[in-house]
Amino acid sequence: MTNDKKVMRLKSELSDAEVEQLNAEFSDIIVKGQIDKIKALPEELPDETADMPRLIFYFNRKDSGRLYQLIARISQMAAASPATTHPERK
Repeated sequence: MTNDKKVMRLKSELSDAEVEQLNAEFSDIIVKGQIDKIKALPEELPDETADMPRLIFYFNRKDSGRLYQLIARISQMAAASPATTHPERK
């Protein structure tokens, strides 16, 4: 895979509807495919973060401001979701 692939580890999983919304709002920074939910990649194992939910997408590498907006949007969605019960995800 190329360096364009971005993996974001999340403290709590987003719903499918929330990921759909991210895809609609941020399609301008995706160079191929879409934002998808995934489990830990093989190269991340074994790792203490293996159980954390993730998003993966191919970023265009030129719109850093929009990437920060995506991160802020994900944070807003997570704040609106019920708190996770996992002790390491505070």
